[in-house]
Amino acid sequence: MAVKKNMAYWEISLKHPEKVIDNYYVFNEIIVSDKDLIEKFERLRELIISYCVVYEKNKSETGITSILDEIFDIITTIDRIQYNEFIAFWKTLDISHSIFKKLSKQKPVLKELLDKYCKERRKLYDKLGYSNIVAQTLYDDGSSRKKGNAGINKLEDIIEKIFLDIKKTHQFNEFIDSSCAYLLPDKKDKKLANEFYKKYKIEFEF
Repeated sequence: MAVKKNMAYWEISLKHPEKVIDNYYVFNEIIVSDKDLIEKFERLRELIISYCVVYEKNKSETGITSILDEIFDIITTIDRIQYNEFIAFWKTLDISHSIFKKLSKQKPVLKELLDKYCKERRKLYDKLGYSNIVAQTLYDDGSSRKKGNAGINKLEDIIEKIFLDIKKTHQFNEFIDSSCAYLLPDKKDKKLANEFYKKYKIEFEF
């Protein structure tokens, strides 16, 4: 079957919408049951409160530096620590956890973030109280960003259910020589993608 133009596939998609709730796109992981992670959240809160107290009383840089170092260690080494309320606050300053980790000079930026948090959030949060439900809701809210491969996985399952003897290949020559095979030329293998597009004269017009 010849490859159609993009608009043809767009029109087919409009006529056959996916279900509103599709199990392929459901990500329902509970992170608050991770005891080690919750301990890190709680430790981070303790450190931030300590930092703010020292900062507000204008005490020595030595005291602040040791606290800053431990905060830095937690937010740069602990997986999923970005679902803490302190790091969520960064978004109001137009910075994310992923961007922060790419910075060449992280500690001066962290100090500035902490100083602003101490001024604008710490007392409010102390008054309202802290809850690890915040971590779970932030994680749930970010679930849409975890769906990069969900559509691909769904498509592969559909293909393999229709063509029972089909096989997936990562080699272009093997794909050409097979009677029933498929490959996924994508950003991870640009050479394979370019071979595929050139062979079948496929052009993407956006």
